[in-house]
Amino acid sequence: MKILFVCENNISRSQIAETFFNGLVKDKKHKAGSAGVRDKHDGDTIEEISKLTVRSMKEAGLDIGKKKSKKITKKKVKDADFVVMMNHNFDFPDYVKESKRLILWDVEDPKGRDLNVFIKIRDRIHLLVNRLIDEVDMVSKEA
Repeated sequence: MKILFVCENNISRSQIAETFFNGLVKDKKHKAGSAGVRDKHDGDTIEEISKLTVRSMKEAGLDIGKKKSKKITKKKVKDADFVVMMNHNFDFPDYVKESKRLILWDVEDPKGRDLNVFIKIRDRIHLLVNRLIDEVDMVSKEA
């Protein structure tokens, strides 16, 4: 199954979720990607945009500094079995609503906050991703 994590700019929350998901899945039949609704940073590396995102993940033993921000597209949404919106308090394209399975999480944006907030959000995302993996495993067994 393909999972697409989406946040506003694809520089923190969705990148963290994608990294955790792909690192935690036991088999390669599940794969995650991520994207942002805005294209302000499209193509920029995470280390160029958010040092605290990189630092919080390094403290968890993961280096995401070279990952690049990507903008959401209709194709990415269409190709995903699940689309996970990290927060529903921003406008997202209408075509996202047409996804096969839309999941809304309530994960605050750490932008402008200190490292401790980034770590708390990272840990919350880790917990949510673990739960999602269990859900995806159940759905794939039913299919």
